[in-house]
Amino acid sequence: MDPVAALGVAAAVIQFIDYGTGLALKGREIYKSGELGANAELGQATNRLQNLVEPLRISLHSEFQNAPSSSPADADRAIKDICTKCIDLSEELSGLLGSLKLNLSVKHPRLASFQQAVKAVWNEEKIQGLKSRLGDLRSNLETHVLVDLRYRMIQFKLEQEHSFNTLDKALQAIMQDLLDNHQSSLTKFEQNFDHLRLSQEKEHSHTRSVLIDQEASRHQRQAELSILESLKFSSMNLRHETIAEAHQQTFEWIFCDPKTERKPWSNFSEWLKTENGIYWIQGKPGCGKSTLMRFIVDDSRSRGYAETWAHNTPLETPSFFFWNSGDEAQRSQSGLLRSLLYEILEKHCTLIPEVFPKEWKTTFENTLHNVPILSTNWSLPVLKKSFRTLIEKTSGTLSFCFFIDGLDEYEGDYWEIAEYFYELSESKHAKFCLSSRPETGFLDTFRSMPQLKLHDLTESDITNYVRDRLENNLQMRLLTKNSPSDASALITEVVNGGNGVFLWVMLVVKSLLNGLRKRDDISTLRFRLRETPKEIDDLYDRILSSIDQIHMVEASKIFQLKESKMEPLANFKFLDLYAAYKLSFKPFNQAILADETSSCFRQMSHNDHAESFTHVLRTRCGGLLELAESKCDVNYIHRTAQEYIQKPRTWEILLIHTSDLEFNPWFTWSILWLNLVRAGTKNNPLLSAGIIVMGKDWKTIWYIFSSNIREVASTKAKGHIPQLVEEFDRAAQRYSVFREPSTNQLEHWYESVYKSAPIDRTNVNCTTYDESFPHQDVSKSDRADLWSTMNLLSACVIDDVSSYVEMKIKSDPYLMRLKYDPPLMVPCFRRLLYEVGKGHPSWRLPVFLLENNANFNEIYHGHSLWKVFLHIVHTRFYPTGYDADSNDIFRAMEIMLQRGADVEACCIGENMAWYDAFPGQSRARYKALERHCKQPLEFKGVVYISSSNPSDDSASHISENYNEPCEVRHSLERIIKDIFETHYPDLAAKLLGLVAEKKAEKLAIEKQSRNQTPGSSGGNKGRKQKQRNRKKGKGKRGQVTLAEDSDY
Repeated sequence: MDPVAALGVAAAVIQFIDYGTGLALKGREIYKSGELGANAELGQATNRLQNLVEPLRISLHSEFQNAPSSSPADADRAIKDICTKCIDLSEELSGLLGSLKLNLSVKHPRLASFQQAVKAVWNEEKIQGLKSRLGDLRSNLETHVLVDLRYRMIQFKLEQEHSFNTLDKALQAIMQDLLDNHQSSLTKFEQNFDHLRLSQEKEHSHTRSVLIDQEASRHQRQAELSILESLKFSSMNLRHETIAEAHQQTFEWIFCDPKTERKPWSNFSEWLKTENGIYWIQGKPGCGKSTLMRFIVDDSRSRGYAETWAHNTPLETPSFFFWNSGDEAQRSQSGLLRSLLYEILEKHCTLIPEVFPKEWKTTFENTLHNVPILSTNWSLPVLKKSFRTLIEKTSGTLSFCFFIDGLDEYEGDYWEIAEYFYELSESKHAKFCLSSRPETGFLDTFRSMPQLKLHDLTESDITNYVRDRLENNLQMRLLTKNSPSDASALITEVVNGGNGVFLWVMLVVKSLLNGLRKRDDISTLRFRLRETPKEIDDLYDRILSSIDQIHMVEASKIFQLKESKMEPLANFKFLDLYAAYKLSFKPFNQAILADETSSCFRQMSHNDHAESFTHVLRTRCGGLLELAESKCDVNYIHRTAQEYIQKPRTWEILLIHTSDLEFNPWFTWSILWLNLVRAGTKNNPLLSAGIIVMGKDWKTIWYIFSSNIREVASTKAKGHIPQLVEEFDRAAQRYSVFREPSTNQLEHWYESVYKSAPIDRTNVNCTTYDESFPHQDVSKSDRADLWSTMNLLSACVIDDVSSYVEMKIKSDPYLMRLKYDPPLMVPCFRRLLYEVGKGHPSWRLPVFLLENNANFNEIYHGHSLWKVFLHIVHTRFYPTGYDADSNDIFRAMEIMLQRGADVEACCIGENMAWYDAFPGQSRARYKALERHCKQPLEFKGVVYISSSNPSDDSASHISENYNEPCEVRHSLERIIKDIFETHYPDLAAKLLGLVAEKKAEKLAIEKQSRNQTPGSSGGNKGRKQKQRNRKKGKGKRGQVTLAEDSDY
């Protein structure tokens, strides 16, 4: 064959084979799955397209029906046509594909599958054509849908723009309205805002003001209470409460018209209602002045009548009752003014800043800065000025009617206090009702004032009293029934015999009642009366002599204990005197060791003690002492009774009864205080409660105990002082540990007694030796040595219990060879500084210590005690007129100079300038010195003072502290001249001669030392080193070390 033909045949064969293979494969595929895979996929795609198009067509059909005629729907129609064609074409394709599927139920499936394969091949072109057409329709549909979507988006945009344009116009209208009303709205807004701001500021200011006012009010009230509390004192109303109330139906006449009573006295009611000035109630001792004054003060008519005088002004009626037997405040003008000021200012606190401007400012500022407020020590000039200010500042706003009893019991000058009230009474809104005995000062000052003489006006009162007391007695009623005229005559005789003295009548009535208890008849009673002395002192003699002689010893002890009592124990009321009375029966040795104070109260109640002691006072003291109704204390029945007992003649009679006994009142009181400390460790409520309160202040306990010991020093009980003082020491230690077992007794005993420096720091720049150890840590092992004999000695030196110091050192001279810290001379100097401010210091103890080899050259905090001594005598001592003081100072200086005191020692300060400036005024000189105190010398044991105007005598500017330049220093010769030359030239000459002699000896020794060869100086060098070592040597605080050399 032709190659080309062969190639063609071959190609045809290959094409047939390929066609046949494809046909066979399709037939096999149809046989297995029933249709071709491509046809199946195409059918599925056709169905999906049909499912998508059909809903679109339906929706378009609905829109056409609902759309308005003017609606542009060409695009939608085109889409609908495409959808219709797609559906038709897909149905046609689906039918064709369905015809190519294999019927599995035929008999010959293989043949049928081949037939279907052939048929598929034949229809393949048709299928592809339908597929292609369907693809074109789908593309057209997508294009039309996108176009339609774009159109709809544009249409939606236009609609939105239209809506926004409509909204914008509305907003523009609103904004225009806002712009039109902007100015008015802004103005109104600003007005509202300003109003709100002002309202808030006002509210804030008000709130802040309220808070500030509340805080200021709190501080103000605190300051007010502080000043009021400092004015107040515990015994302010005690005298008023202890005065006996007026007997029934007595003193009523005081409010009546004297004309109707036909008695000569100035109309008291009229004075209360209309008059100013002073109304003076005068009378003999014992006529009932205090009782009348209490009656007036307690009666509401007094205030009612005085309110008529005050008109519409608020009225205050303060009262005060002087009491000679009371404490200092009860018998002093300071106490009077403090009481009156307190009573008024407590009700009118707003007056305090005006009455006490300086004190108020200080106290108020302290409260603002939370500074502790110290109690104010009121001076009499300040109180007098403040009281006058109170009366002057309240003119027209307050009226005062003062009631003041017992001007004669005032401990000061009668003329002075009378003139003071006379001047105050010139005020138109302050008047004074005063009572007193007719002393010359009062008679002359109040002569022209409205007044009454009480002893001339009490006849009816005395008659009522006598009748009431006697006629209520059963025995007297029987006597009156049998002899009425004699009984009436007896009463008349009692009344007439009293001469207006109520006290005399009361004592006589008491005697008559005693006779009635013994069944005396009328004649015996009249004999009793006629034997009664007419003068009050004679009557007291009679009462004292009527005490059974067997009881006179006890009477003497009770009166001595009453008069020697130094400090009332408020917690014990009358029990302290009762306990002292019980202790007085013990011999000295047994009293020290026995605890009678605790044992005698162990099983009795307070009322039992009161009943027992009342019986003792009535039977042993003749009724001159009595237990007050409040059972708070034992008092004399009247001031005249105390004056009688205190008379030298009476006192000598009482002392005779105990002169041969082991009794001393101060010794007994010392034992009582010792036992009170002991009682602190016992379960005795009557005693332990009081001592626990007192135990908070060891200084007070020790002060009172040591004060009693000082009084014992001059009596026959002196020999028991060492034992008594050391027993007190042991009891104090036990009680301190008992009270607070976790601490040592030093915190309460040593700290309180020794660290409470009794020096007024108001004007003096000072330092005490106690403050030199503020942070020193003392271990418990050391504390046992701090309170020992040597510290007990220091305590006794400070409080001038010289008898104990002298007796201990004399009995054991070895004590002076011990080294103390602080040295014994230091507390001795401290006491001297304190007593200068009080008056006259005692130099006896320093002389005694020096005579017993006290080391005056000892260095303490950088200074020798010799220099300390010089400074004290130069800057603090002034000639008092007491030769003993100057002789003691002379003796002290002589001892120290003879034993090698440094004759080159100097002192800082000018002494005589202030003495010359204030002659005859010791307190003024002392205060003037304090005002000149500028720069303290840094010595911790005493107060060192430098003068602002030192002399240029022996001047140098070497600092005593070696730190900085100080004031001019004065030589020893200058010191001696200042102290002695003016008043004691002979003593000055002796000391100056001794100084010259010692200086000459010193020069001779120095000259001899310079002439010695160099090789011979070793001994001196060794001695100097030894001296330096001795000066530097100091043991731990509180430890006792043996001095290196007892020869100073």
